[in-house]
Amino acid sequence: MLIEFSVENFRSFRDKTTFSMIASRLREPQLDRDNVIVVDDKLSLLRSAAVFGANASGKSNLLTAIGAMRYFVLATSKDKIASEDRVEDPFAFQTNTADSPSSFEAVFLIEGVQYRYGFSVSSKNITAEWLYCTPTRREATLFTRENDEITVGASFREGRWIRDQKLDITDKLFLSVVALFKKEGVAWKVWHWFANSIALITGVKDINYMNYTMKRLEDPQYREQITELVSRLDLDISSLSVRQIPIDDKIYHELRSHHRIRNGQGEIVSESDFPARETESDGTWKLIGLAGPLLDVLSTGKTLLADELDSSLHPILMSAIVKLFNSPKTNPNGAQLICSIHNTDLLDHSLLRRDQIYFVEKDEFSVSRLYSLADFKLEEGGRRVVRSDASFAKNYIQGRYGAIPYLGDIQTLFQVGELVEDSERRKVTA
Repeated sequence: MLIEFSVENFRSFRDKTTFSMIASRLREPQLDRDNVIVVDDKLSLLRSAAVFGANASGKSNLLTAIGAMRYFVLATSKDKIASEDRVEDPFAFQTNTADSPSSFEAVFLIEGVQYRYGFSVSSKNITAEWLYCTPTRREATLFTRENDEITVGASFREGRWIRDQKLDITDKLFLSVVALFKKEGVAWKVWHWFANSIALITGVKDINYMNYTMKRLEDPQYREQITELVSRLDLDISSLSVRQIPIDDKIYHELRSHHRIRNGQGEIVSESDFPARETESDGTWKLIGLAGPLLDVLSTGKTLLADELDSSLHPILMSAIVKLFNSPKTNPNGAQLICSIHNTDLLDHSLLRRDQIYFVEKDEFSVSRLYSLADFKLEEGGRRVVRSDASFAKNYIQGRYGAIPYLGDIQTLFQVGELVEDSERRKVTA
């Protein structure tokens, strides 16, 4: 499970920014029982979190940063790092940040042990890297790195031999090199966590997760589970299937949705299947595509990063997806959902705790700032916090929490246009 993630000098996040899934000490009994995973007497984690903000505020950049860290951990396992594998993307709107490294750090749990791993990378090399673990109450150093100088802790024996070989890993992560060489031990566990415990999807482009769902539908067991989920969220669909269509020398797969046929009295008399892409709405098509990844994440306890998850989805369906993660009954394995959304219907105190609601706002220097509703102060420099029973959506739309689009007086655009047209007419008639 993900505990925290920090990023610095990456895209619009110029300054070090930390996103936390640690549950705050809030007095919300029902949501405490449902939305929080109690790890031990010192640590409780959130099952879900939603990130709100205006367009181009940096919501997607936050999720992209987590994805970029994961991608680089996996990419540096290759023999040679290609230019497209680079992830450094420094803040572009300030001269002194362009040549500075981008930094990433994640804190997470593996088999009950807390790890903290991170690195800094420039366009030329890895400038820093570190791995710590907390098997008991005190954090222990596994290894640290400054450019090519690597210091290995006493408990990280697997890294000593790799370090002593004096390999050229200027552009590679030490963690990935050790993990792929040994394929066991702590480094392998951490690498495996990045590879298999984080899933990323975007709500705008559905091709990847739709293909995944269609492959799952070919398995009778998964087909039954996916059909059950979809039919519960969209009562009009009774089942799903995949039809193989041979065209020339290739086999194409077509998703079919099955619907009950009723007579004039409303009685079910038969069932027919139709090509889903042509028959179903964009929202239903997306829901079908999401079903495979959702079931996979919930059954394996992964962390799902979903950008623009509410795109094309009705607010009630979006709320139902969040509830799947928040409920211990449907999420017994501790899966987590982190999504960026616009739909303010989810700003509901009966659905999300204040610490599950994040906002991203850009300042006048194009720097993104992340903050939680639980930490938000209603008055600058004051102590008044947002009440748990406040109307989150109404207050947000009214601008009380910030992170909304600033349009200015849009009517002046048309007034200026009219003045220009009037001026041009005068020139012609003069």
